[in-house]
Amino acid sequence: MPCLSLKRMLTPLAAILLLIILAAGAAATDYGVILLDRSGSMTIVRGDGNSRFLAARHRAVMRAMEYVGQGYQVAVVTFNQEDGFVLIQDFTNVIGDLNAAIIGIPDAIVGPRTPLADAMCFAAQMLDDVDDGGELVLMTLTDGGHNDRYDPPGGAVCDQCEAYPDDWYDYCDPDDQDNWPCTDWQDCLVIVWAMAGMHVIDYYGDPIVKSGDDLSGREELVQLEDGATRQGGDFHMFEFLADFSGGEMIIVSDTLMPDMDGDSIEDVMDNCPAVYNPGQEDSDMDGIGDACDFNCGDCDGNGLVNILDITFLIAYLYMGGDPPANPASADVNSSGTINILDIAVLINYLYKGGPPPDCP
Repeated sequence: MPCLSLKRMLTPLAAILLLIILAAGAAATDYGVILLDRSGSMTIVRGDGNSRFLAARHRAVMRAMEYVGQGYQVAVVTFNQEDGFVLIQDFTNVIGDLNAAIIGIPDAIVGPRTPLADAMCFAAQMLDDVDDGGELVLMTLTDGGHNDRYDPPGGAVCDQCEAYPDDWYDYCDPDDQDNWPCTDWQDCLVIVWAMAGMHVIDYYGDPIVKSGDDLSGREELVQLEDGATRQGGDFHMFEFLADFSGGEMIIVSDTLMPDMDGDSIEDVMDNCPAVYNPGQEDSDMDGIGDACDFNCGDCDGNGLVNILDITFLIAYLYMGGDPPANPASADVNSSGTINILDIAVLINYLYKGGPPPDCP
């Protein structure tokens, strides 16, 4: 029986190996959608002088950095009654594009209703469309409000829930339906949303806006005012959704939170809480603001501390040269000012065995 040539044997084997390699290398992609509420009471001014929406917009930047840092492709969507659902940025892992898209979103507008339920369906549909087996996350930034159905509907993912004609009901606790029953539509939605991925929810406002016994003008999304008073202000449906989907819920108060550096960015959101940096610049996108992310003594910002930093500092102080990109990096004796003493510290450290620079 004639032997097969080595070439003829290797060709099918190579094809099989190539398929195995390609299959092994086709890793699933993680996707996230940031959903920003631009309607109604998101225009309320907080204690820091910014609207709820502007605070939410800043938090959205931080969320984008967080999830891109974890390897996610992230998209950004806004919604309100007037504009419907607007795709601000399609899925990308380029943090610069995401930041520019988010910062470019104009402030919220006063509108009669907030189609939050359908907006979440719209975002869940986006995730379903790109799902290839990776992790999915929906990040919703809202202060709730009315939750009327929107026309057109939010997406096919929630179509199964449209069979229920009833609407949103504020007195709803999925964990205690005997006392706070949910509508069939709500029950359906919370399951559909949870199945769409994990949910990270930033809820704005001091959580309950009391408006009298008649409950008129309420702003809360998922529960009643008297029930919240008796049950500690729990946001039943959102908390249930966050727990059910393996996510988290954070209540962002309108009351001023600690801001030690006075840059109007709350410490819990500030990427450099001890140094004034209202722009929150983060050139290397590591979550630490440029104002805090420096090498002490690296006055010229090249990543090294050497003779060039001494000449840079001399030029700045005495020859009209450029200032240090990060002034704190040049205050190497932590005196609060940059002067000849800082030059002396660098010379002593580099050439005389003196102590290392000590920046504030």
